[in-house]
Amino acid sequence: MMGYVYFNTKQMNIKLSKVQNILWIFLFLGLPTLSISMCFLDVKGVYRAFLGPILKPMFALGLGLGVLGMSKGYGGPIKRILEWDMAIKMSNFTYCTYLYHLFLIFLMHGSTRSLYRYSVFYMVLSYVQDVLVSFCGGILMTLLIEYPGLRLQKNICATD
Repeated sequence: MMGYVYFNTKQMNIKLSKVQNILWIFLFLGLPTLSISMCFLDVKGVYRAFLGPILKPMFALGLGLGVLGMSKGYGGPIKRILEWDMAIKMSNFTYCTYLYHLFLIFLMHGSTRSLYRYSVFYMVLSYVQDVLVSFCGGILMTLLIEYPGLRLQKNICATD
């Protein structure tokens, strides 16, 4: 829905008044916060069935309004933080880590030829190994696939 709104208003210059800007910030920060806090309500039965389908769209609407507003130049310090070069590099790295970690963990643990020992020491050791291998794989995939792909996209596709 927000993609449709963005596509149709991409060329428009939208100016918000002070009240509209405050309302935008309130919706951008308030809807996701409200959605997360409502997850912890102790409701049962039919009320939970009504609450569940409302929370995810409410969270997404808040983030969508935030991204839409930032694409129009609003957001101030939040926009500067999200457009910071280091934050963009970290988001690319964590996304690559997210994409490849499951494959790497299945590869490591699926290729073992012995039974897995369940003790605190081996669980901690396995966790540390999984984290290190996942982050190393994320760095490798970011450098080998993500950045060359982004450079190729910038060279091939013209931007506005």
